[in-house]
Amino acid sequence: MRIKRLVIFIWLLCSIVLASNAMTVKRVSQGSFNAAVEKGQAMYIIEGDCSLSGDVTLAAGSILKFEGGALVGSGTIKGSRLMIDAPKYQIFGEKVNFDKGAIANGEVSAHWWGAKGDGNSDDAPAINRALQNAGTSWVVLENLRYLTNGTIVMGFGQKLRCEGSLAYDGSRAAIELTNQNIELDIFELRHNKGVSHNQSAKFIGSGVQFTGNVYNANINIDKILYFNKAFDIVPTHKAGDNDKYRGVQYCRISWQYVIGEYGIYIDMVKGMTSDYNGRRTWVNENQFNGGRLMCRYGIYSTPVDDKYKNTIGVINGNVFNSIGFEGEGNIKCKAITLYNAWHNNFNDIRLSEGYVPIGQPWIDLTQCGYLNFSFKSQIPYSSVKATRCNHIEMHANFTDNGLGYFAGYDRLYILNENGAYNPLNNALDKNSENVKLLTRSTVGAAEIKQIYVGASKTAPRGGVVQKMNFNDLFFANVGDQKVLSDKAFITVNDNSTLNIATEHSLGGANLDFALVCKISAGSKIVITNAEGKKMTLTESGVYHVRPIGDTFQLYKIKDSGYEFIEFK
Repeated sequence: MRIKRLVIFIWLLCSIVLASNAMTVKRVSQGSFNAAVEKGQAMYIIEGDCSLSGDVTLAAGSILKFEGGALVGSGTIKGSRLMIDAPKYQIFGEKVNFDKGAIANGEVSAHWWGAKGDGNSDDAPAINRALQNAGTSWVVLENLRYLTNGTIVMGFGQKLRCEGSLAYDGSRAAIELTNQNIELDIFELRHNKGVSHNQSAKFIGSGVQFTGNVYNANINIDKILYFNKAFDIVPTHKAGDNDKYRGVQYCRISWQYVIGEYGIYIDMVKGMTSDYNGRRTWVNENQFNGGRLMCRYGIYSTPVDDKYKNTIGVINGNVFNSIGFEGEGNIKCKAITLYNAWHNNFNDIRLSEGYVPIGQPWIDLTQCGYLNFSFKSQIPYSSVKATRCNHIEMHANFTDNGLGYFAGYDRLYILNENGAYNPLNNALDKNSENVKLLTRSTVGAAEIKQIYVGASKTAPRGGVVQKMNFNDLFFANVGDQKVLSDKAFITVNDNSTLNIATEHSLGGANLDFALVCKISAGSKIVITNAEGKKMTLTESGVYHVRPIGDTFQLYKIKDSGYEFIEFK
């Protein structure tokens, strides 16, 4: 960066020296700037405050050099290839503007339009004026703290670089992208009312909001802190808008880490108007390059209402690279929640360090198809939920458990029973809820371990008392290998009892387990720990098992949350 600036400075200095030998030099210290304008190419050395009154046209290649003065008044400076040479202080009044594309500098300072960077003044108006006047030049913010109360709005071809911190103090969006070919490079974007990491924290506003047609944008933000939505992707139709198409496409989005409620938030319904018929939105062919997402929801897309099914495009053809999902403090992360996403790739995803809420899936997919995931961490495959999905492929060591047992799974396929379900072909079958799980290895019952006590499928009888070790609920022999599953289905009926001992249970396991229990009236499951204390289960439902050292904790999953069950 310093070398680039030095080159630009030398080039600018040489240009000024050469220009001074070939053009008129005009010193302006006060009075009307309009009256000082030359017909030919000129260098205007502004030594004191002078006034612009109305529009003025400067010859192509002219230079505005400021040595202590400023241009005030009202009007528009027109011309082409105009150069500005000035220290970093306000040199333009609030009503002094440049014609589109008039400025030829590679970089301009937002301080020229009144930005202060003192952490107390609202710099949003000055930054917006700089963007509106800079054309395709970079608007540069120094290594300072810039406070903004309003939204910074970026349009076609505009560029903004902040080497310090941009602190937003509002409730809407810190930065709004509205058009194509935008470039954004920020070291730190934060909400000024940032909070510490705790589960009850209420995050506010959006960091970077994508509206309208945002194509071919380059977004690079090192840190995004304490927003409700860090990257808020909402292609928006406005009332009376004649453009039927709104989408975010061909953008490249990078970050180091994000803390907040939602990391990447995609909503293709919110931006629709009441006259939605015939309009379309989409989020297609973008690249998301992580970075950590330390958020309650890492990647999230909102459900699509049925009335929009012919107008809402799918989330299609995006690539998510090298993203780590992590919990921070007490914030619990639900990594990926997608609706209507098709033909997307997730490469080198890391999930193992996330603090996932008990009973919640890590990856929750609805109405999705042809998604490919590759993980660089170990995950329990029961934490993947797919509803009305088609062709989901995942690559990972799904059940490596730290116990020395063969995992048996390095690839997971989720195939819908009805292969015709594909919204890309408008062949919707909303009644197809059956999901089939297949693995590369044939592991039979180890995939979903099933235990029957009482009226067994093979030998119906009642009043049975059966004993098992806790590990046997999850381990099965496949050939000469012992394979671990991470969930078990238990049926206990006909006044029967399943007694489960817990010696040496799951010690060292680094994933959670699930017991899906069907317990009829008069039947029960009794679990006894090494101290002789017991817990008795008589209710059907899902029980979440979380290993803790040489023992475990058990929770009953309920609609309202979960209930801790203890040994007594």
